[in-house]
Amino acid sequence: PTFEAVGSYQIQVRAIGADSGIEYASASRVVEVASAPATVIVVAGDDQTALVGQPVPVAPTVRIIDAGGAPVEGASVVFRVGLGGGSVSESSVLSGSDGLAAPTRWTLGMTPGSNTLSIQVPGSFASGVTVDATAMEPAEIAVSMATQVAFVTYGDTQEHVVVVSNAGSVAASPVAVSVPVPAGYAAESAHWTCLAVDNAVCPADGDGGIDAELDLPVGSSAIFVFSATVAENAGDAIDFLAQATYAGDVTPQNNVSVSTTPVVLSRSGFEAGDPGAGHLAGIAVPLATLDAGNELMVDLDSVPVGPVLTVAKGATAAGDRFTLALVFAGQSR
Repeated sequence: PTFEAVGSYQIQVRAIGADSGIEYASASRVVEVASAPATVIVVAGDDQTALVGQPVPVAPTVRIIDAGGAPVEGASVVFRVGLGGGSVSESSVLSGSDGLAAPTRWTLGMTPGSNTLSIQVPGSFASGVTVDATAMEPAEIAVSMATQVAFVTYGDTQEHVVVVSNAGSVAASPVAVSVPVPAGYAAESAHWTCLAVDNAVCPADGDGGIDAELDLPVGSSAIFVFSATVAENAGDAIDFLAQATYAGDVTPQNNVSVSTTPVVLSRSGFEAGDPGAGHLAGIAVPLATLDAGNELMVDLDSVPVGPVLTVAKGATAAGDRFTLALVFAGQSR
């Protein structure tokens, strides 16, 4: 007889005369029908790609079913690394109640190219299966930066040179580049250009921050020149950050570069008509909000050369705002 489900069945056999209908003999016995692996089906994790020496994104998963198509629980499923080398986290896994079995991780070998993993149920009539993956060489994206000056003053136009390169052994695309306009620059003044080197592809130019995608063949680079004007309300320093992102990068930790440029008061900043003059020459600048009885000290050691400065006596206070007027005390060179 054929059984369609797992369980206990009682089989009875009777010998009955064809003409007389008389039962001459009978026998019965209980038969236990168990589920046996008949087929191995790949349900996930075939035909993937990953970097050499790295695990594939999805662990290869199979379902074990019996001849009736029902899942087989408790089958011992063996995973063996084949072509390409690498490793598998578990060499044997028991199938679950849903018939599924998978290792935790399949890591590809260190040689670029095809990798295989064979999956079998030893001691059964089920034929084994093989899943494939491709080990890819890594890209090596890096970001470097050069700033043209050691410091800036109010109203200066500053340039930053950002180089995004691919020193790896495989082309990288798309590489996302992000350079926001830093606080301390006049946002409307920001502009950038890009020079593509050795068959790289990048946008030619743009206004504001950089938000671009690059194609970087092996050994190529994209050179961005970012310029912006130091705002009148800039703080003590301007922090400039450039970042590149690529999923196949082997060392993402070198994809970020940061530079800090001090904002100082230059010698010419104290003379009317010169850059930065509006901050000092003849103009009272709000420096702080003071409570009654407190004092304010102004340190002007950032002035590299030129006249000595002092706080004018008789500075005025209005409400809770206290302003200082800065004047010359000496001679300009």
